[in-house]
Amino acid sequence: MSESKHTPGPWDVDFSGPARLAITGPSEETIARCDMQCENGDVDEANARLIAAAPDLLEACKAVEVWVILATARDAHPEAVDNALADLKMLRAALAKATT
Repeated sequence: MSESKHTPGPWDVDFSGPARLAITGPSEETIARCDMQCENGDVDEANARLIAAAPDLLEACKAVEVWVILATARDAHPEAVDNALADLKMLRAALAKATT
């Protein structure tokens, strides 16, 4: 899987005014900004927090991918293996979406 280049985390949300929402990187650089009046209030804030969590979620998915592979190799129960493989497929699709 090729790794896309992105601003490394941690990212944070800056709600510095009623018409400004920004996602900032580790050295306070702006990664993304919404300079218009956002109409959705809580929804916009929730979306911004989800975006800010992206680098952490990416690293967590990579760690879980390894764990699922190891757990699948150890478990001989066919149903558990099938479920783990389905979860692994979903996880890998998400990783591909984030990195390619």
